Amino acid sequence: MIVRVRKIRLDPTAERARYFARACGVARFAYNWALAEWTRQHKEDGKPNEHKCIVRLSRSMSRRQKGSANWAKAKARLARPHLRVANVRKDALHKLTTTLATNYPAIGIEDLNVRGMLKNGKLARAIADAGFFEFRRQLEYKAAMAGAQVIVIERFYPGSKMSSDCGVIHALMLSDGVVECGCGLKMDRDPNATINIRRQALAQQSAERKVLADASATVKPASEAENARFAKRCADYLLTFP
Repeated sequence: MIVRVRKIRLDPTAERARYFARACGVARFAYNWALAEWTRQHKEDGKPNEHKCIVRLSRSMSRRQKGSANWAKAKARLARPHLRVANVRKDALHKLTTTLATNYPAIGIEDLNVRGMLKNGKLARAIADAGFFEFRRQLEYKAAMAGAQVIVIERFYPGSKMSSDCGVIHALMLSDGVVECGCGLKMDRDPNATINIRRQALAQQSAERKVLADASATVKPASEAENARFAKRCADYLLTFP
């Protein structure tokens, strides 16, 4: 069941891909896109699986006497696939975050509990490989440079468990890939979460704008006397220069 759900996430339909492209940059789709892009590049290179290569070289190094010349050679061979994996991850994250920050004025992401997710032994390696923290770090500073806004949804927001039609929260397991609700909704878990996260991000953005508008309305404008005093101080300061 998990393999089937992962296949849907990596290979979305054309309609789902268009919807994701119009969305305000939900983190769940971004991670899946990066993983799919990594898989595509890996298949095009035609090279063996890096994880299997790392496991094989790690076993080879463990059989060598620590500190010997053969151990040093095995360590150098093991460092190469580790470096390649790190470079591929870095390249995919930089390309994705740059695209999101420069093309979307508002980007909604989830505040994921990565430490808790890593406790799942079956998914820990895939989660660690995705680089969630690095993705958020790059997205935040690139969005600030591009003038975009990153809206972080609270950690315990039930985006994937809530029906995007009626708002009812369902008790879903990790293996449940489809959300079925009594209102007639039947949708894959990820697109349903995308709709909820987008809606929550826009609501938070609207609330923040309202707070800023109320704060600016309470600011008392400067009087003509204050403006005149400020202009006089500026003129006196300029006269100090030769």
